[in-house]
Amino acid sequence: MDFRSIELVATDTIQLQCSKALNELRKLNPARIVFAASAIVPNMAKFKRNTLNRVARRDFLTWNLMAHSHLDLDYADYGVVHPDYFDFDPRMIKPAAKIRYTADSEWLIVKGSCWRDDTSQHHSLSKMLLAKNEFRDDGCWGSQYIKSAALGRPKYGTLETWVTIDQNAHITHTVKQLAAVSAAMKGNADQTNASVDF
Repeated sequence: MDFRSIELVATDTIQLQCSKALNELRKLNPARIVFAASAIVPNMAKFKRNTLNRVARRDFLTWNLMAHSHLDLDYADYGVVHPDYFDFDPRMIKPAAKIRYTADSEWLIVKGSCWRDDTSQHHSLSKMLLAKNEFRDDGCWGSQYIKSAALGRPKYGTLETWVTIDQNAHITHTVKQLAAVSAAMKGNADQTNASVDF
């Protein structure tokens, strides 16, 4: 069930549509049912330069709400890239430097200015992110790169490098979150089964 961008769709609407679809999908006896969606913003135009912004991870939060009553519902997302992403011509569009960092319930989006005007600005953007409580020094490559950029690494990489960094940190954190949700649901199921055993 790919909802693509849910940025402008109410959570209760998504839950209702998903519940109706699940009733029909289960009749097919599928091996897996996956809820896929994205709540990342399509672009950073609405954010001011050199600011840290927060965007709710409504895709993950909506799935998490549904997963507790639909134990067979798996999760997928588009990472830090909007589903309608397109390759742009850098001669026509002048993208800003940015870091999209995944926290538990939101993305921290640090936006700079035109990257071509200052290719070293990821140093100051990384410092801004590193100062936040949500930053995890969890050993993943993406987080380590952000930390080294904040500390003044000699080269900061291209905009494409930063998409990879952002995605790596996102995937690492999301996989850990999914494992924690799965363990919690399994623990709840084990407790329920234990309470009915005589």
